[in-house]
Amino acid sequence: MHPSNPDTVLKSAEALAPVIWLLGKAQAGKTSVVAELTGAAREDIGNGFQATTRQARVYAFPPELPVVRFLDTRGLEEGAAYDPAEDMAFAEQQTHLLLAVVRAEDQVLDGLYGTLRAVRRRHPDWPVLILQTRVHDLYPRGADHPDPYPYSGTEEDLNRADLPEAARRALRAQRKVFSDLPGAAARFVVVDFTAPEAGFTPVNFGAEALWDALEAVLPEVHARLFRGGDPGEAARRQVILPWSLAAAAADAVPLPVLGGLASSGVQARMVVLIAERFGLRSDREIWLRFIRLLGGAFALRYAAKFLIRQALKLIPGAGSAAVAVWSFGVTYALGEAAVYFCREVSKGREPDRETLRRTYAEQLAKAREVWAERSKQEGGI
Repeated sequence: MHPSNPDTVLKSAEALAPVIWLLGKAQAGKTSVVAELTGAAREDIGNGFQATTRQARVYAFPPELPVVRFLDTRGLEEGAAYDPAEDMAFAEQQTHLLLAVVRAEDQVLDGLYGTLRAVRRRHPDWPVLILQTRVHDLYPRGADHPDPYPYSGTEEDLNRADLPEAARRALRAQRKVFSDLPGAAARFVVVDFTAPEAGFTPVNFGAEALWDALEAVLPEVHARLFRGGDPGEAARRQVILPWSLAAAAADAVPLPVLGGLASSGVQARMVVLIAERFGLRSDREIWLRFIRLLGGAFALRYAAKFLIRQALKLIPGAGSAAVAVWSFGVTYALGEAAVYFCREVSKGREPDRETLRRTYAEQLAKAREVWAERSKQEGGI
């Protein structure tokens, strides 16, 4: 298959993207949680879910090149017959986190508990986060969220006299229900994500605790999603590495590709996505400006040398292996060069052509090390 086909790369990226399995009743706050984790608008998330099984749907983020997928299971309302086997079969092909979302005042939990228990019996090693949401429903009239955020997810939460008694009682009862799940103990986080007009401050109460919990139980997903810090680092996590792996997974690049930058359509989209991380205009013009400065002939010359070197090192079986490394390397190097380019443009400076070309050449050489290390971690890509 040819990695210059965007549909092929998209499918490959989706296959590599880990799954966060959302479990919870309607109105428990699942969409709000996804919005907090991705930064996407709630209406976009609602419209972005695609059916994947009879009772579940998937939201891929970002849709252009997914770095993570959210599997939302429906049918958990009380009295509904739900068999998690089909969704489990889908989910267990990936890296996983079970993210159960439950309203703090909800004490009818048989369906959710039964599903979590069934999944954990089969996969006791899957981490479980239980988000207790809408705790404000249990506040006295006119009360706001406590400041600073008081919840630790431990027994201490249930004994604090400064927290509303109704909230403490409800949280305690819920945690008791989930205390005997097979496998390691579930981790509890109290969150309350509301619209500004609801009048509660902050509107993302517990968000930092959620990020901390996510980092603790599944660092890879935290790294793929976390939006803080340097936009270049975000581009590496969310765009360059997954895109490069997807290009390699798309398999063989025919040798005639050296006659032109055949994957430029896909790579143009990658550069646009990187530009977005730096707050730049996200259209094809940024790619054209980038490739004009880098020079297509320059990129191809180095790419050709790279492919020849890898082929010589990988004989026998050089063909497919070298081509996979080639595809990964060129995409990776272009992405890293684009980070330098976009950083300069975002600061109002004109990128230096020689620095851009040197960055590309250096990252093309580094790509083999990154590929080898990733292959070792994954047991082969």
